[in-house]
Parts: sequence; structure tokens; C-alpha cells
Amino acid sequence: MILEENRALAMGNYFFTDINGQDTKVEYTFGYRKDTNGKLKIDVHHSSLPFNIEESV
Repeated sequence: MILEENRALAMGNYFFTDINGQDTKVEYTFGYRKDTNGKLKIDVHHSSLPFNIEESV
């Protein structure tokens, strides 16, 4: 997590489990900023599957 005066960034992983119990890892990034009332609002969101060299060849 990166905190600045009027901005914050969070990065990490979450996992989804399908009905067969198979987990899928997803990497995420969220960006937040303070609005004029001082409340945090999401201004950036990105999620993706991790890079896999074996699948890219």
C-alpha cells in the first residue's frame, strides 16, 4: 500500500474458487483519491491473471 496526501494505491492478490475447488489467482491494483468532501473514491482499478512464461511461448 502506498499512501500520499490525497491519494492511495493498493496492490495484491485475490483468489477465486470454482465449483470444483480449483483456485485461480488474480493480481489487482486499486487507486483511491479524496473527493472534495474528503471521502475516498476509487479512480483506478485493474485486475489480471499473473504472467505465465509457459503459456506465452
